[in-house]
Amino acid sequence: MKILSRTTAAILSGVLFAGSLTAGMLITNDTQAQGKSSATRGDFAKLKESDAYKVRDQGQISGSPLTVRIKIEADNERDNAQRSRDFETEFDVVVLRDGRPVRDAQVTVQAYKGPTVRLRLDDDDDDDDDTSYEGEIKGYHRAYQVSVVAGEDRIENIRFAGPAIHTFTSPKHRQRVPANRDLNITWKAEDRADKTWLSGDEFDRISIEDTGRYTLAASKLDDDDDDLELKRANIMQLTNAGPDSQVRISVKNEIDIRTDDND
Repeated sequence: MKILSRTTAAILSGVLFAGSLTAGMLITNDTQAQGKSSATRGDFAKLKESDAYKVRDQGQISGSPLTVRIKIEADNERDNAQRSRDFETEFDVVVLRDGRPVRDAQVTVQAYKGPTVRLRLDDDDDDDDDTSYEGEIKGYHRAYQVSVVAGEDRIENIRFAGPAIHTFTSPKHRQRVPANRDLNITWKAEDRADKTWLSGDEFDRISIEDTGRYTLAASKLDDDDDDLELKRANIMQLTNAGPDSQVRISVKNEIDIRTDDND
């Protein structure tokens, strides 16, 4: 049996120690990374409300990057709706690979504290721009998780929150207002949206600041009854996905007003 010199034994001992230390560091770092991921992401349905309503997570991508354009729009089913159940939410998701529609994808949307739905393909063979995956659910759940799977190409667990429900505070629904005076419009919400638009019977949608207040020129009022619609939206660009990928979640509320020529 060959006896190693003291120098050789010392070198081997140092190598073994360094190797075991490196392995230990790798295991520790991997465990810490997994723990951090679990704590940050977690089960979408079990997120705290305060976390869910501010989530902006672009999800995980595998395979070739798909282009996805996700629109989630909540429309009020009664004037100046205040409760989640008084809205209906529609989903519209465009999926592209190299600029062409993907017609065999599985697209699912999970509403926070709500249902999970698989969207159906609405295909237009004559117009690729009209090919999208669609669906709808009752209520407005504000935060949503979206996954798109097209063979080996995937973008999963996109999480994003839309604005809180807003309500008009002035004028009131069906209130009479002077037709020859500028109209002060006010609304309230728990947050400030990325984008806000106002529209009416006599004017197209205009972009305004979400300050809770806007003065509408008298020239934009109808001669009789008028509908005022306020839409607020949050928008997130999906920078790791294909070109022009984004998520937009909007919520709309409206009221009727009655204009009166007699000041």
